[in-house]
Amino acid sequence: MMPEMDRELSGNRQKGNAMRTLRFRVSGQELTRAPGCDFSNIIAGTSGYLQVAFEFGPDWDDTVRVAAFYPYLQSPEVGRLIRDGACIVPDEVAAYDQFKIGVVGQRENGQRITTNLITIKQERGSGQAWQQ
Repeated sequence: MMPEMDRELSGNRQKGNAMRTLRFRVSGQELTRAPGCDFSNIIAGTSGYLQVAFEFGPDWDDTVRVAAFYPYLQSPEVGRLIRDGACIVPDEVAAYDQFKIGVVGQRENGQRITTNLITIKQERGSGQAWQQ
């Protein structure tokens, strides 16, 4: 685990905020699920509970990084700034049975790097009652 992820995760625990973290690796333009991370039994409808964390390769040095979420086919992108290697999955994305995630990074000189998209499947949950 990367030190900056340790700090963020321990900070969340200290505040009483238990979270589930989905871990990814980013190498060049390839986004992959981190080995050993459990992507099963993810339940739709959470709010502020799902977190994504990234381990970046050297191609991503000196970039501002954004996680790009797509809640359904041809939906507009929902972006979240990646701080200390992680960000929270937006509520508007977590409500769906599946979503796609990718990463975009940009340097001050305008150079941009993007990744492939990965689909995250979620099971229907009981959280929909809270959304009424």
